[in-house]
Amino acid sequence: MLFSSLVFLWIFLPVVFIGTRLLAPKRGQWANTFLLIASLIFYAWGEPKYIVLMLLSITINYVSGIALESVSVNKAKQLIVAACVLITLLLQL
Repeated sequence: MLFSSLVFLWIFLPVVFIGTRLLAPKRGQWANTFLLIASLIFYAWGEPKYIVLMLLSITINYVSGIALESVSVNKAKQLIVAACVLITLLLQL
């Protein structure tokens, strides 16, 4: 699906926009979960074989973010970020 396609402009974009607006006032994770699923659908529409790669990358970055939050030492944070970036880049090979 291209950004300029009629399916995107007339169906996907309005559904995602309205869905996000309906879920956003609750300030919960529902809006973020909805956007994650909508993003995966958007990318799967164009090239479904990369969804597993995207899910793996999302998971690695999410776990790295949790690890960063729990560590207070600056050197350890730098190491976590460097490892996360390296692993994410290696996934692209």
